[in-house]
Amino acid sequence: MVKGFRIKCQVLADAYLILYKKYVPTFPQIIEKRLSNEITKRTDSYEFFTKAFFEDLDSEFLNRLKPDAYCSSVQTKDIANHAMLYILDSYIPRLMLQYVLKRIFTTLDEEAWEDDTIASLGFFFICPNNMIIIYLRRLLPSFLERYYGSTELIFHFATRNQLYKRKKYKTGKTEWITVYSSEY
Repeated sequence: MVKGFRIKCQVLADAYLILYKKYVPTFPQIIEKRLSNEITKRTDSYEFFTKAFFEDLDSEFLNRLKPDAYCSSVQTKDIANHAMLYILDSYIPRLMLQYVLKRIFTTLDEEAWEDDTIASLGFFFICPNNMIIIYLRRLLPSFLERYYGSTELIFHFATRNQLYKRKKYKTGKTEWITVYSSEY
């Protein structure tokens, strides 16, 4: 249990450092302002939060989706893109994978969360192997066919190894497998 927690924390930190490399220098200042309550509303064009900050955000939406991290970036003055990052354990049962998708779509089917300022919702799944990606991609179409929301949903899947290859070889991007809700 402790080893799994340490691995998840390490992958989360590495994902932030790899995926959001250009924001890393300003992150300590943003966190310092957040902790001192100097930031009361959105002032930055980019924000990244882990579960530890979800209570401070006072977002029932995030508490119900239960991502490992949440990121938002302002696209225009009034519209933002939101992303949820899920780091999956290597010993996660298939039933739990199905439950994760079911929880996401149950929350999205409720009208209380819908907001016109959300341009898109991205769900990033960092998986331990390709077998989990294949299983999630098989499950996803049945959920997307029943989704009737107006917000574009984008699901991205990659393995930990693909993420670390980007770090090791300094390639331009991670090879995400992407599924759009507009395709269904």
